[in-house]
Amino acid sequence: MGILQSQVGLLALWAVAGLSALWILGPMVLFLSPLRKLSSDVFDDPREADAPSNDADVERRIAELKALGFVPVGRTRERFRFFTPLHWNRVWNGSRWFAAPDRRVFVEIHRLASGHPQRMSANTTFEGGGLLLTSTSPSGMGGEVGERYRRIEVGSQSVAELVREHEGNVSEFSREAGLRVKAATLSQMAAENIVITMPFVGRHRLAGRYTLAAMYLLPLWGVIHTILRPHGLPWLPPLILCLIAAVFAILRLTVLPEYRRVRWLAFAGLVALLLGGPLLLPRVMPRHRSDHRSAGGPAEVAPGTSSSP
Repeated sequence: MGILQSQVGLLALWAVAGLSALWILGPMVLFLSPLRKLSSDVFDDPREADAPSNDADVERRIAELKALGFVPVGRTRERFRFFTPLHWNRVWNGSRWFAAPDRRVFVEIHRLASGHPQRMSANTTFEGGGLLLTSTSPSGMGGEVGERYRRIEVGSQSVAELVREHEGNVSEFSREAGLRVKAATLSQMAAENIVITMPFVGRHRLAGRYTLAAMYLLPLWGVIHTILRPHGLPWLPPLILCLIAAVFAILRLTVLPEYRRVRWLAFAGLVALLLGGPLLLPRVMPRHRSDHRSAGGPAEVAPGTSSSP
């Protein structure tokens, strides 16, 4: 029964190690694949934009928009498969959208994640495709995409100031590019936002996340060396893999902005590793050393006796 339990435990440990490796290595590979994709869920219901919130900044912005004649049109939520080498599916909090009466200017309000500053952008589309976006988000993503798309970043300001500056940007850009402004729907606005966003979230901008991924990859040589050693402990390789995955999870919680509010879990996990390791290893290693001596070590010879015939 003891042998069965130890074999079952070893298989369970390998299963946890394998699933952990898949969880970590999957996004690293798929980040480079054609499956990497940004999409937007569109909730074309004015109640989604006008729903009450516990966010005083958002409520203030909504009041400013309504005072300017903007009406709620809905909400969007962006999701990005394999956004970085650390993500399977990055989902943002979503944006509330308000439109001018003629539907030629849309203003959206969002936060990148809980605890982040509240941001806004004004958006206008053109006949035949194209978008002019004026944003208060200091992301370093300003610039042009082809001849029909332009993103302009401005400082934090009131809704009225943002709309006024955006209208000036639209007038200048449409004159330069020979474009005509059109009234749009929320779905059209979401689709144009994906077009203008993709070049600024290219792989080259996010490949630096592989540095964190290396925290898992580099110790794998130690695992391979452990497997190849004679008289190695059968449970040690999967245990090392599990410990490396735990360290990786702690670093991931610490680094990624969407986990800002639950970073205490990373601290708790680190404390558990620091306390659990010293308590666990002394209980296991002495038993292995004694088993190793009895199984393959030289026979002990009593003092004063000879081993030769």
